[in-house]
Amino acid sequence: MRAYELDDARNWPTNGEDGVNLARWADRVGLLVMGNGPTRAGADGARRPDPRAEEIDAGIAAALARGDADGFFPNMDAALARELGPV
Repeated sequence: MRAYELDDARNWPTNGEDGVNLARWADRVGLLVMGNGPTRAGADGARRPDPRAEEIDAGIAAALARGDADGFFPNMDAALARELGPV
């Protein structure tokens, strides 16, 4: 088992290139991908709720359900995501 961590300053194309390189680690590669969502979503968020965070959450969930990584994520407002992100 190996771990591969990305920092917050990465961009979507670079992350995609990393995915291609990770796939070369072995004939079969399984990935467990985790990330931080907006901390300002809902009343239980770590900071004051912001309705824009709920919109981002809904967009991410819909894109993942459709398998639409190329449509949603590259066009997501990275500055807004960082603003609403982890504390």
